Amino acid sequence: MKSIHLKQCLYDHGALDSFIEKVSVGVLSSLIGLTLVILLYKDVFKRLVRDVFEVWDLVAKKHR
Repeated sequence: MKSIHLKQCLYDHGALDSFIEKVSVGVLSSLIGLTLVILLYKDVFKRLVRDVFEVWDLVAKKHR
């Protein structure tokens, strides 16, 4: 019963909407930032992925 009352109080004062809006903006800005980093360092990520798969292949060959 208390949680329903708390939700109603938050909703009545707009705090819940404000909180949801802040979280949404935070998530969106994080995704945009991550996308920009990936685009800027695309070559580095490609090399990193390639190196990881090369090491994985070497380990797999060693354990055959």
